[in-house]
Amino acid sequence: MKPNNTIKKLKETKLDAVYGKKKHFNAADRKNGYYSHISIAILGINIFVDFVLIYLIIYTNSEILKYFTLLIVAIGTGLSAFQIHSNYFKIAEGHRSIGNRYLELFKKCSRLKAYIDDGIIDVKSIIQSVEEISKEIHAINVDAEAFPTSKKDYIESKEGIQKGEESYTNKELKL
Repeated sequence: MKPNNTIKKLKETKLDAVYGKKKHFNAADRKNGYYSHISIAILGINIFVDFVLIYLIIYTNSEILKYFTLLIVAIGTGLSAFQIHSNYFKIAEGHRSIGNRYLELFKKCSRLKAYIDDGIIDVKSIIQSVEEISKEIHAINVDAEAFPTSKKDYIESKEGIQKGEESYTNKELKL
């Protein structure tokens, strides 16, 4: 007797794990992008200010240029404070960690499904494994609350999977 309902639940969990993994990796990429763009802006502002200050010291006494430089310094300082407060780098790490946990869960589901299909696992072990997987996905979902994703992350993950960015077959993803 093949445990069809159990297999269906296992496939649903696999699908949840695939989308969870993909959307958290998308979110990590988005947060890394924010971090990189802000870092480049801060670097550019600092280089600009350095050259202007050197020019001011050597060549001019222009009050307008001095105030303009102070404004640019304030913008750079504000961006630095925003970057530190936003903590995009650490948030991206958290998303990658959650994504990797979803990936491992997906692989665990795939292995269990293979054991069931091959008939090399007993019913008691299947039940135990499914319960462990259920607890694990719950734990991942709870931990993922600290790293929320956007609707756009989910849509991009769905489109990416449909376009073949992931190497899962339709049979693997079909419920």
